Formats: sequence, structure tokens, C-alpha cells
Amino acid sequence: MQTIKSYKDLQTADLEKMALAAEADAGQALPGLRESLAEAKAGVFGAVHTPEKMAAGKASSKPHA
Repeated sequence: MQTIKSYKDLQTADLEKMALAAEADAGQALPGLRESLAEAKAGVFGAVHTPEKMAAGKASSKPHA
């Protein structure tokens, strides 16, 4: 199975194989999984987390007391 490292990789991925592998790992059907994968492949994202954004967030976050 191919490793998804970028959005470009996702665009060429076989979504059915990904869904079957995830369901095999989970040991059960995962309702909505195929739809969510299709949305991601189409570029519908709630948020994009890049290493740069994550590092900036860590630098600006306050330590918990």
C-alpha cells in the first residue's frame, strides 16, 4: 500500500483500498469513511496543518499550569 505524504499523493490514491484497509484495522465497517475520503480527495478540508503552522502554534501557546 502506498504511503500518503501529500495532497498530490491523495489525489492518485485508490480510496476503496484505503477504506478497506482502515476497516480491516478497525475490525468493523466505518460509516461515512468513503464519503470523507472522497471529500478530502476533492480538496474539501476543515483545516490544513502544516509543520510550519504547528511549530508556530507551539511557540505561541502558553504552558498549562
